[in-house]
Amino acid sequence: MASECRRAGVEVALLIDFPGLVRGVESGVDCDALYRFAGEHGRVAAANAYADWTADGMSRYRATLGGFGVEAVQVPGRSDPEREVCMRMAIDAVDLVWTAPQVGVYVIVAADGGLFPALNALRRGGRKVIGMWPAGRWS
Repeated sequence: MASECRRAGVEVALLIDFPGLVRGVESGVDCDALYRFAGEHGRVAAANAYADWTADGMSRYRATLGGFGVEAVQVPGRSDPEREVCMRMAIDAVDLVWTAPQVGVYVIVAADGGLFPALNALRRGGRKVIGMWPAGRWS
């Protein structure tokens, strides 16, 4: 399947709610596995990880993500950091529809159901959406 996607010229956007992911896994985040998973669906054309990178525990992942070409998008942790990450991811996902219309697949790694309206908008726009979240978050 992966080779079929690449041959067809499918481009992928990988968008990661990084604090939600870190909270949802017990043994650490495997950045390589996330990037490889996205790559199985086409060529990764955009990859962003959203977090307050100055918060405790976040900065140690930043260099690893950068090594895969994942942009660490700074989302200041104000009153409701989870909501702010969710909002920024939703805005960027919908913005990519217009700025990168060649992106046909969105791999969304999130721990917040607040993204569902944006994901439904992507689907209505003809994009394939693959959602990933930590086990047990939504059953």
